[in-house]
Amino acid sequence: MATKITILGAGPGGYVAAIRAAQRGASVTVVERAEVGGTCLNQGCIPTKTLMASAEAYAQVRKAADFGIEFTGEAAYNLARIRERKDKVVATQVAGIRSLFKSWGVVLISARGSLLSPDVVRAVQQDGTTQDIKSDKVIIATGSRPARLPGFPFDGEHVLTSDDAVQFKKVPTSLLIIGAGVIGCEFAFLYRTFGAEVTMIEMMPRALSTEDSDISDIIERELKKAKIKLLANSKVERMSIAADGMVSISLSDGTTVSAEQALVSIGRSMNTEDLGLEAAGVKLGKRGEIVVNERMETSVPAV
Repeated sequence: MATKITILGAGPGGYVAAIRAAQRGASVTVVERAEVGGTCLNQGCIPTKTLMASAEAYAQVRKAADFGIEFTGEAAYNLARIRERKDKVVATQVAGIRSLFKSWGVVLISARGSLLSPDVVRAVQQDGTTQDIKSDKVIIATGSRPARLPGFPFDGEHVLTSDDAVQFKKVPTSLLIIGAGVIGCEFAFLYRTFGAEVTMIEMMPRALSTEDSDISDIIERELKKAKIKLLANSKVERMSIAADGMVSISLSDGTTVSAEQALVSIGRSMNTEDLGLEAAGVKLGKRGEIVVNERMETSVPAV
């Protein structure tokens, strides 16, 4: 009899595990509350690179005269068409994963999953319908989400997470980005290319602080070249939205900076809440992380 495996999450970890397990003869069920592909495909790597490709094309067209290319009128961008292209690329990849699931007999359930016990997963659909799935093995691949600063007025319009920013609904005249890591820097160049005045706020001494210093030197040089302002060694104390919609941020040195929008890009938080991990006996660390061994096994043999 085939081994029954249930996987929580259909992101890069979950869907690859599902396909590989099915290829090796397992009976696989995947429980995913959103869309297959996870953050990378739907809100991260793929859509941002697609947007950056549009930005690079726009930048090249604006420099066409430098290469002896002439055309009538000024270069202009169409946000709706840019979003349409991004969404089409994502949809194509999503369809590809779904097709692979179908080809290998992977069952996909659109629901929120949690552990009732080490060998039973409960899937709760949006309409409240529940299904209990008994398995020999469970794989947890629930990924992460944008980290939020407590007390900040996230509304998706004035104060954004990276999930909001990748929707690319508008190019603000000015943008504040809290956090100069890889995500913050990528969005800084994206929005700056389309004309936004961008200021980055970083509490560490340099951009990309987790990388080697020579990498930071390169990115800071490029930020300066693009006229993106970097406020290093700066800690955010407060954020507020004025009546006119402008976002104001108070820094620890007493200064205040304002912009039409603010993007909070301070890393990511683990999706380990409400998974029934404690009930199943899965050991967690101090930050809520799942404790695993060198084989990525939890404290429960079947999980």
